[in-house]
Amino acid sequence: MKTAMAVFMTGLALVLVCGCHTAKPKPESPKSVTPPAAQPPPPLVRPTTFWPLAAGTSWTYAGVCIESTNGVMVTNTVKLTCSVLEARTQRGYQFARVSHFPPALSPWHMDRQQPYVLLRTPAGEWHAIEADRARHVLARLADAKDPLDDLLTFETQVLAESLKDGLRWGDPAGLQRLDGLYCWVTGAPRTETRAVIAGVSKDWKLDVFPIVYRSLPDRLDVQFAPNIGILASDYVHHGTPGEVHLRLVEFHQPVSADGK
Repeated sequence: MKTAMAVFMTGLALVLVCGCHTAKPKPESPKSVTPPAAQPPPPLVRPTTFWPLAAGTSWTYAGVCIESTNGVMVTNTVKLTCSVLEARTQRGYQFARVSHFPPALSPWHMDRQQPYVLLRTPAGEWHAIEADRARHVLARLADAKDPLDDLLTFETQVLAESLKDGLRWGDPAGLQRLDGLYCWVTGAPRTETRAVIAGVSKDWKLDVFPIVYRSLPDRLDVQFAPNIGILASDYVHHGTPGEVHLRLVEFHQPVSADGK
């Protein structure tokens, strides 16, 4: 018969043996983590105003300037951004101060780009005025006692709202001419998409209006799309050779803009 000590020693040996052969838990292989599905970019919010001029809105244009230097035609690339620096409404007049106004660029003075003020009258007439010259106009708007008689003249008007085929504005004498010279003339709109413009959805169908101002020495062609703005500007001088051709390549709205 085994003694208690023998039984104890046998049990202890079994415990030690069992403990030595206890299988260690296998490390779990790391679980594969499925990355979250890429979220589509938020939809582009299309403005619903005729000319979106909220502060922070910007248009970037690219193109060329062609001029004659010592009898040799020189072509230079051009890229500029027109940004809305300030926008307000006073006494029914909407105005925005912008860093550049593309149709005003001269092929001989590309280094003299300056801010402009775009101003919409209660009647829907749009004027573009050099910022320095616009100070007097804005001061009159701020004066509640000013009747605003003769506040603006036809020389600075660049657009009329709403646009339609055959719409004309400008010099009263030019409006009487039969050749269409010396006044602004709007042509028939075309419905287009402009997916090549960053910030403009390829699904947006734009009504693009051709607007032209012709004189004997030069010609200015502008393409304007309501809800976006100026899409293109082409200036050609027929005397001393000079041209500026610009196309909209980027359109951006402020983050909080909803077009309303």
